[in-house]
Amino acid sequence: MRQRRRSLGARAALLRDQQLCRHLLALPLLQHCRHIAGYWPNDGEIGPLPALRHWHQQGKTVYLPQLLANKQLRFACWHGDARGLRANRFGIPEPVQRRHVSGCQLDAVLMPLVAFDRNGNRLGMGGGYYDRSFAFRHVGWRNRPLLIGLAHDFQQQPALPCESWDIPLDMIVTNRGVLPVGKRRRH
Repeated sequence: MRQRRRSLGARAALLRDQQLCRHLLALPLLQHCRHIAGYWPNDGEIGPLPALRHWHQQGKTVYLPQLLANKQLRFACWHGDARGLRANRFGIPEPVQRRHVSGCQLDAVLMPLVAFDRNGNRLGMGGGYYDRSFAFRHVGWRNRPLLIGLAHDFQQQPALPCESWDIPLDMIVTNRGVLPVGKRRRH
């Protein structure tokens, strides 16, 4: 999957990013959110940056993740440009500012992924950062934030393995549209 993502030409990737962002901006659930976290695309990931910039211009607070030493994420404000960003240990731009929020303070989180299935299972890059950062959802926390996986349409798989620590997605948005998720398998 990662190789296929990386093999997209710049034009095809830009078109897919634009299609994705049209679907995100039309999503009624996100229109009412005030605090939305996204990510800086890397390794061929589909990119939410145009939607994040639009929301910032509309007065919403937009965040990008910061990697912590304990393999968790916190989220710092992003103002829509490259100022105030630095490359983290993986070479991905992240905000340098120290003011941040935790995942439970967000309304919605746009999450990158390597593969997904229609049950809301997500295969990430293997570090477990998102699963650790949103583990509070396992202990009866309300369904906040809304966890939305973003992907190219070809990243869908019939089924993915699911571990007890995996945090399910609430929804998936691809360049082709919005995919609600089905019932997740129990352990």
